[in-house]
Amino acid sequence: MRLIAGASWIAVLASLNVSAQVALPDWVRARGLSIFVTIFFGSMALGSVVWDQARPPANPAIGSQRVQNGKLTALPGYQGAAAAETISAMLIA
Repeated sequence: MRLIAGASWIAVLASLNVSAQVALPDWVRARGLSIFVTIFFGSMALGSVVWDQARPPANPAIGSQRVQNGKLTALPGYQGAAAAETISAMLIA
């Protein structure tokens, strides 16, 4: 599902970029595209902040439980239960 969503997002971004290039006259195209890209990425950053504020608060106990269940065993230097306890303490702190 994420692959389809990502491909769709790229297609929409490419379409908007082409539309902006076609709509702008030659003498102002570079300046118009710079404004388009600035507004586009600025709105993405603002949207990220808004969604971060809208999400439920993080629960450190869930992160600690995931580490203890061994789901994060691919961490560099993972040493089993001792590392899980260290990582759990970091997540809770």
